[in-house]
Amino acid sequence: RELHAIRAHIVACIQSLHAITDLFAHGVYYGLELSKVLKLSPDDITLWKVQKRLSKSRTEKTLAVQLNKLATSGRAKYLAALSNHSKHRSTVKNLVSLDMTGTDPELIRLNFESFNYGNKEFDQQEVLPLLEAEFNRISKIVVDSGIELNRILQAKFSSSKPLKGRAAN
Repeated sequence: RELHAIRAHIVACIQSLHAITDLFAHGVYYGLELSKVLKLSPDDITLWKVQKRLSKSRTEKTLAVQLNKLATSGRAKYLAALSNHSKHRSTVKNLVSLDMTGTDPELIRLNFESFNYGNKEFDQQEVLPLLEAEFNRISKIVVDSGIELNRILQAKFSSSKPLKGRAAN
């Protein structure tokens, strides 16, 4: 029973980490009012489409680089495939290994079984190092991207007329 709970938490963690890219894409799309120049339905707003549009702008290029890192650096492609496989097909099995020799510093290890997604083979990966590395990578990029988004918005609003209902500085 405990193993089922562990697996459920692992799947939730994977899907939460992967969802950050979609949430951030929506935040940037609406925050920068990209809907005025890039008409997308809410279901079509993706990190790739937002990043591509930002890369064409001189003032938003740094944010585009950050979004590209969010989608491509580290083990982003592995995480995306793992999340999508678990959403659209079935969860990738977690293999449990138990060291009975006493030579491994970890008594128990959890591994994702190798799997195929999008005609690409993904190797077996150890669960905790993958999740820790991706959490740390995503957290840093989101903070850096948020700082850049804030800079862009401050520049945009400081050079425009005060918004209705917004106090003038």
